[in-house]
Amino acid sequence: MAGSVRLPVDEAMALALACLGRAGLSAHEARVIAEYLVEADLRGYRPLGLARLLHLAPRLAREPREPVRIVREGPAFAQIDGGGNPGVLACDVAITVAIRKAQDSGQAVVALSRTYMSGVNGLYVRKAALRGLVALMFSHAHPRVAPWGGIDPVLGTNPIAAAFPAGPDPVVVDVGTSATYNGAVEEAIRAGAELPPGVALDAGGRPTRDPRVAAAGALLPAGGVKGYALGVLVQLLGILAGGDAVPAAFGNLGYLFLVMDPSAFLPGEEYARRVREFCARARGSRPLPGTEGVMLPGERSERRRQAGLREGISLEAGVVEAIRRLCADEGGGGNPCA
Repeated sequence: MAGSVRLPVDEAMALALACLGRAGLSAHEARVIAEYLVEADLRGYRPLGLARLLHLAPRLAREPREPVRIVREGPAFAQIDGGGNPGVLACDVAITVAIRKAQDSGQAVVALSRTYMSGVNGLYVRKAALRGLVALMFSHAHPRVAPWGGIDPVLGTNPIAAAFPAGPDPVVVDVGTSATYNGAVEEAIRAGAELPPGVALDAGGRPTRDPRVAAAGALLPAGGVKGYALGVLVQLLGILAGGDAVPAAFGNLGYLFLVMDPSAFLPGEEYARRVREFCARARGSRPLPGTEGVMLPGERSERRRQAGLREGISLEAGVVEAIRRLCADEGGGGNPCA
């Protein structure tokens, strides 16, 4: 791919760790964030991978943070204060708490606020599914999406993620309620590429494929009025989690986690067995001509991950160089990222 380089996973991790260390994070914090960013790149979500360091590292270096902490809890719920930390750190804490409570009580609801930038939400719910649990995650965001029939952005891109146990390969659903997302717009700007048709408006409400124009305008809901309705649903759940009604960029976002132990409803491993049965039936559907056949949600990203582990991670060359410069600038000396 033009303008891209391939880095082995350990080299990509070292690059991220060096950049985050220079930004003042502890070794544990840097490793948690680096692992999520590298995993995003492995799965092909380049705008949500190491490219995020270009925004995240300078902010972490200058903004005060407090520890992520539980402010209120019961056997099956918790309210967590993210302390102004990035969502990649705070969501890792939140899903860990939700898993523990669901294992103890059968189900858990965890609300998280005062955080931002969670990245690939499917990675958090996947952790629960690998432990035999069903998990859902809702997160609202700063306004980038126009409401149905409107021009001005009011909604965030507002993704919904869910994961379902099925043995070693859980089914992971991770979809935005907008037609595209902010990272894809940023990537198109860097690449000098156009956006797909029908995903964005300019500031006057006219359709545009120019990512720079779209950045000053609004994104559209996915699937028209249905995507708009789902976006509203997520927005209101984000508010329930403690987020602002319409958060500012890097502002107070709300994340709501629901985690359930299926053995509360079905005996033993019966739920996972039925999920596998469904998956087999879906994959066995006759393929449409000209397609590669049926894949379950999350399977394509898992294939990319396996290829990345073998062949290295595909990254934008300009992003890698910018991260290396960031390391040198923040370090005030030699470049450990080189």
